[in-house]
Amino acid sequence: MSHLQLSRPDREHKEKHMSYNYSLGRMLGFYTVVAFLFWHIVNTVQPGKLIDEIFHVTQAQNYCSGNFTHWDEKITTLPGLYILSVGLLYPTANVLGVELAQLCTTQTLRLTNVLLSIANVYLFFTIFNKLHAPTKVETANKNVFGALNLGLWPPLLFFSSTYYTDMAATFMVILMLSLHLHGNNFMASLAGLFSIFVRQTNIVWVLWVGARVFDFNLRESLYFTRAERCYENVHTVKEIQCIFRGFQRVRDRGAFIKMMVSTIATSLGYITETETAPLLFPMDPWYK
Repeated sequence: MSHLQLSRPDREHKEKHMSYNYSLGRMLGFYTVVAFLFWHIVNTVQPGKLIDEIFHVTQAQNYCSGNFTHWDEKITTLPGLYILSVGLLYPTANVLGVELAQLCTTQTLRLTNVLLSIANVYLFFTIFNKLHAPTKVETANKNVFGALNLGLWPPLLFFSSTYYTDMAATFMVILMLSLHLHGNNFMASLAGLFSIFVRQTNIVWVLWVGARVFDFNLRESLYFTRAERCYENVHTVKEIQCIFRGFQRVRDRGAFIKMMVSTIATSLGYITETETAPLLFPMDPWYK
């Protein structure tokens, strides 16, 4: 066999990978068409501001005009959505050679949520792929269509074409989860912090991911070899006894304090932001 030729296992792996990427590309293409079509329908039926868009669109347009001191007292969320919109539209305005304020129409601001919804579908896929690592094409396709299924969930699809906080809040939360699952807890904690800046109730998800990090690092500290990891989920008395044996051994080795410091330090990004977010972003100043 020529050295340029692939072996059969390598060839099969390459073919599987190509088929896998083809399915992912088709899925993202299909969702993009659906999302833009739905956006067009919403803008045709309701070209003006829809319910709470009266507040959100107006606030974003003030930010697009450079008026960052204006705040509508009727808005109950923090300004993360409007900052994100300015960040997305500012480069576009520069490329098109128009003023940012001219670009911030109701339809264009809705379009930023369409783009976030497409990103959400891809992030859903990365999460599925991490939790259910594909061993064959069938499993990979399940991950692809699972992501599409979530993207087409009616509440998410509807809000993808309106200028509400739902898309941005969802995007930041699942970005945090995806980064965490791929081992980048520092960037995940920053995404979690900004998710609170979009919608305060996201603090619940930040705490949940922080608890996962703490739990994982505690398990890693209690067991020194793979064979000693005698539990995954605490369901039985035997598993509880196993945990206590781990703590006992750590105490005997004089490493208990070191273990706890190391575990807490790894989770510090999540712990800090959940404690300081209400101080950094209190609601009262935004009402003035």
